[in-house]
Amino acid sequence: MRERTQLYNGNENLATERVNNRDVTQFKSLATRMAFGDKNSSKKIYVVLEYLAPENSTYRIIGDTDKCKPYEALQNLVNLSPRSEMNNSRKIPLYQVTVCVPNYSFFSTLVPGVAKNMDETVRSSSITVSR
Repeated sequence: MRERTQLYNGNENLATERVNNRDVTQFKSLATRMAFGDKNSSKKIYVVLEYLAPENSTYRIIGDTDKCKPYEALQNLVNLSPRSEMNNSRKIPLYQVTVCVPNYSFFSTLVPGVAKNMDETVRSSSITVSR
C-alpha cells in the first residue's frame, strides 16, 4: 500500500478523511485480477483496508466490512507497530489488507447439513508497516 502512495503522487487517502469508494474499487480490481486472472471476473471477492497510526490514535477501516472481517482488527495489533529509527518515541503506522473469497465447496453440497456449519469464506489478511 505504501508503494501505491508513491505511484499515485503521494495521495495517501487511506490515512486521511478523504478515503473513498474509488480506493476500495481499485484494490478490489487488483485482488480480482490476482485471484482469478481477470479483473472483470464476475466471481465475488471482498476487500477490507485498514490503517492505524498509533501516534495520534487514528484508525480507519473501509471496504466490504459487512462481508469480510480481518482475523484480528488492526486496532487490536498496535503492539506490532515498530518504533522509528530516527525518533525512537515515534510509532510507525500500520496497514492491513484483508481479502475474502467465497468458498464454493463441492464437499459441502454432497453432505447434508455440512454447508450450514462450515465457514464458506477463504480469508487472507496481510499487515505491513508504513515507510
